[in-house]
Amino acid sequence: FPPPPPPQTPPRLQPVPPPKSSGTGKGIAIGCLISVVLLVAFFGFVSYLGAMALVPLLQADFTENSIVDSRKPKSPPAVKQTYLSKGNAHVKIAVISVYGIISRTSATNMADSKRIVRELKAAADDSEVIGILLDMDTPGGEVTAADEIHHAIRLIKKESGIPIVTCMHSMGASGGYYIAAATDHIIANRLTFTGSIGVIMGTLNISKLMDKVGVEQETYCSGEMKDMLSMSRPRTEKERAYVDALIQETFEEFARIVSDGRKERYPDAASVKAAEFADGRVLSGARAQELGLVDELGDRDTAVKYICDATQTENPSLVHYSCALSWMDILLSAQSPLRPLGARDYLPVNGVSLKAGQLYFLAPAVVTP
Repeated sequence: FPPPPPPQTPPRLQPVPPPKSSGTGKGIAIGCLISVVLLVAFFGFVSYLGAMALVPLLQADFTENSIVDSRKPKSPPAVKQTYLSKGNAHVKIAVISVYGIISRTSATNMADSKRIVRELKAAADDSEVIGILLDMDTPGGEVTAADEIHHAIRLIKKESGIPIVTCMHSMGASGGYYIAAATDHIIANRLTFTGSIGVIMGTLNISKLMDKVGVEQETYCSGEMKDMLSMSRPRTEKERAYVDALIQETFEEFARIVSDGRKERYPDAASVKAAEFADGRVLSGARAQELGLVDELGDRDTAVKYICDATQTENPSLVHYSCALSWMDILLSAQSPLRPLGARDYLPVNGVSLKAGQLYFLAPAVVTP
């Protein structure tokens, strides 16, 4: 018999490579993860707003008088004091910042008139404060906001008698000078931009563009002057004369304010309107001193020395007074009619779009079409 065949080894199975991933599954997973994160962030933000809204309710006293108490006006936010330099513990100079565009809108890049007035009053009520230093870097802003601060300064001077000094840095122009004119002493750097004594109002006229694209606006009003700043048509001569009268009336008030603060050089509003700077030009600090708009060239130390000399005190503490913005102020700041353009919101040299039909004390360099 032939020998049996040798046993055959079964063929070795080769591992099957896994199928190549197309990446679709990974993309879906990443997209789902991003969606979940955004959804959680959104609901977290909504929950935060709801919690903030519930805080007053949780803190309320639910008694029979709770309804009456809820109608009481809210107390203003507390004024924070931060020591810039420590000297005599019971002698303080209050430093109040006037940075950015002067407005009644609470925003991080605005010189909010409500905040500044609160800080001024808090400093005046502090028995340890011997003087107030306005730390200024502003191109001006809204007419009424600047006037509110001006009025508060004059009232404090009348009631307390403590010296109030303005120290201008890069800019203290137009509405900034309107505020400074109420103080006892104005100090500026020789290269400060100041002056710009004048008023501005802006609007747009797009009537030619509307004619070109075939758009016509229909306006129904009770009188011919009711829509005098309409963008859809050119101005009439009557409208131009009326707007010019408003501008001149406000300018007359500005000139009177300057005269009140600079009586020795400018005894009345007419002398201010006859000066070379009455055309609204910006002046350097050195030129403003020559024209009598600035008392002294210097810096913050110069202002501190003036207050010490005026009150015969030595080594006072320098304290910055500030009201912190609430979260609601920050959220609502987007409603501001004044829009600083660009990323450098804290600098007062950004362009500003004017709200049509509103009066401003603004330096010309910051106004954009």
